[in-house]
Amino acid sequence: MDNSYLAGFFDGEGCIGIRKTFRRQRKGKNVWHIANISCCQSNLPNKSPIILEFKKKFGGSITLEKPKKAKEVIRWSLQGRKLVETFLNNLEPYFIVKKPHTAILRLFLNENRTNHSPVRLTTEQINIREKLYLQMKELNQRGKIII
Repeated sequence: MDNSYLAGFFDGEGCIGIRKTFRRQRKGKNVWHIANISCCQSNLPNKSPIILEFKKKFGGSITLEKPKKAKEVIRWSLQGRKLVETFLNNLEPYFIVKKPHTAILRLFLNENRTNHSPVRLTTEQINIREKLYLQMKELNQRGKIII
């Protein structure tokens, strides 16, 4: 499958986000923001060639999920700077719906490049990451389409 086809599928079914987690450390609770890319499909989850193609081409992990009162789905997830940047470099030129998401994620990755664990972040760095997280969260609200 070529990149334009994968991008078209991902534009409709995928998710680009920034995940926020909290980790306890000796000096209290720290906030971590993580670039996250995922895509799922519910039709024939054990025979989903396109999800398997995402894994083959970009890496990441595949999980089978069975939510309560919903169809079983196969989910491909991708995290980690190099993997996420490779994904964006290959598919971003073809995105339509996900263009604003990729712009925010690129800003996040560039900000994140300046400093990463285990070095303590400044308040300013945390505030920048939180702002990008909130912008992405707003874009990802259900029913919101920005073209």
